[in-house]
Amino acid sequence: MASNAARRAEWRRQRRGNFQALGVAVGEFRVFLKEYGVVGLALGVIIGGKAGELVTAIVEGLLMPVIGLFLPGGEWQEWVVGEFKVGIVLAALINFIVVAYFVFFVSKRLLRESSVVKK
Repeated sequence: MASNAARRAEWRRQRRGNFQALGVAVGEFRVFLKEYGVVGLALGVIIGGKAGELVTAIVEGLLMPVIGLFLPGGEWQEWVVGEFKVGIVLAALINFIVVAYFVFFVSKRLLRESSVVKK
């Protein structure tokens, strides 16, 4: 029968082996993250989502009311033709164009290209 000291030593060896295997797995995972740019992609998605929310708020809070001032009736987002809600579609279209331009402008500035060229 093994003594307590021998059992403890064996237990420590097993734990050390488990931690070493965990360390190898963590190391491989870190290499994967760096090699494939996963962290940069995740940050880009998070920042892009928040930038989209910001631009949407600017469009809905500032741009749409200004457009409403120039159109008769003021409530142009509620326009309905038959059963078609034309105002909602126009508002979404304007929002899309502004967000698309913003993304284009920011990406062009970040990439510092003089022009966008098709490859």
